[in-house]
Amino acid sequence: MTFDERSHDMGARDRPGEPKVARRAWLFEALATLPLNLRQVLKLQLEGFDYGKVAELLCINPDDVGVRLHRARKRLRQRSREDYSGGD
Repeated sequence: MTFDERSHDMGARDRPGEPKVARRAWLFEALATLPLNLRQVLKLQLEGFDYGKVAELLCINPDDVGVRLHRARKRLRQRSREDYSGGD
């Protein structure tokens, strides 16, 4: 399964003049900065696993998957704002 940018709101989508390769590199760098518990759920979802399967694989409650995904996306959006606004 491949990463489908249209399915994921990563904050860096549709930036004029920014090549896809640069956005993908930014995403992988940003993912690496997330705490393990947030990075795991996000990567598994990006690979196509649903909440139930992610919960099963990580031995956590499916509700916790949603909470962790929300927190991970929030951190990525914040980082995107910082990186693309010059850190202001």
